[in-house]
Amino acid sequence: MDSTYIVPTVTANRFIVSGHGDLVRIAFGENRTPESPINFRGAVAMTPYQAWELSKILQNVLGHRIAEFEAASNVSADTK
Repeated sequence: MDSTYIVPTVTANRFIVSGHGDLVRIAFGENRTPESPINFRGAVAMTPYQAWELSKILQNVLGHRIAEFEAASNVSADTK
C-alpha cells in the first residue's frame, strides 16, 4: 500500500489515481532529474461523488478538445 503513495517522477508531470475504501485518491508529482529531489508532490482524496463532479468540470474545461483526444486515443489503440 505504501507504494501507491510514491509518484514516480523521473520524467515529468505524473499522477496516479487510486481507490482507497470509499475514497478516490489522486497523487501528483512534478519534474525532477535522477540527481535531484522531487520539486512538487501532493495528493487529494475525495468521495466518489466529488470525483464525478471533478470529471464533469474537466469535461467542461476540455470541451471541444474531448473528441480530438478520443480520436487520438483510438488511433493509438489500433496501432498496438
